[in-house]
Amino acid sequence: LPTPQATLSPSPSKHSKQQIMNGPSLQQVTITAQQNAQKTIKPYTIRTPLIPLNFKRPDLPHLQIYLKLETHQPGVGSFKIRGASNAIVSRIDNNNNDLTKDTVVITASAGNMGQGVAHVC
Repeated sequence: LPTPQATLSPSPSKHSKQQIMNGPSLQQVTITAQQNAQKTIKPYTIRTPLIPLNFKRPDLPHLQIYLKLETHQPGVGSFKIRGASNAIVSRIDNNNNDLTKDTVVITASAGNMGQGVAHVC
């Protein structure tokens, strides 16, 4: 497979050329953070099925591929509900607030993430 190539914007940026080429830095996620996120999103998500794909390759006879059917997520049909619910509820909990009908949340997404935000709110 070809190596993905980054494109640089000709406009000035606060990021260095090296930062743009390497992309955003990844933060290490702890087990505790993952467990907290799992508890946070539980009211908004379901445990989706893992289905084996009937796919055989003669050169890899023991290869097993599974599909995680996030299309079964309520309201959205996408894994984006996980990130949306965790981001919103975590932010509200950290500010000692409750998610009420008066809570204002704005998203710039018209796609699955926007639908996830709308579903949570």
